Amino acid sequence: MMPFGYAAVRAKKARFVAEERLVAFTDAIIAIAATIMVLELVTPEDTSIHGLLSQWPTFVAYLISFDLIYLVWLNHHNAFRKIDHVTPGVFIWNGIWTFFLPIATLILILIMVVAMTVGMFRMMHTDEK
Repeated sequence: MMPFGYAAVRAKKARFVAEERLVAFTDAIIAIAATIMVLELVTPEDTSIHGLLSQWPTFVAYLISFDLIYLVWLNHHNAFRKIDHVTPGVFIWNGIWTFFLPIATLILILIMVVAMTVGMFRMMHTDEK
């Protein structure tokens, strides 16, 4: 039986925050992060294919970061389909992971760029033996 009158108002106020509001807020944060990532892509001075290929580490980092953010967003979307209401704990954890998402992405980019650079350096210097 659905509550009515004062009980209905009280039941509605008992929700910490509406799920839709938290999902919309998180979607906005993810959209801003993806936009900032695009701003990091620079136009090479040399407009030939070689100039474009010189930017490959940045482009690979962008692709990896975008994939990571997309997968996190997809999992977030699926998780929020399954919850009935947002508790203060869900609200806090959502804020924590959205805060650390750009940091985690940056760390992943740095690891990938360093690994690719070391790999290329090794490939270049294995012929000198």
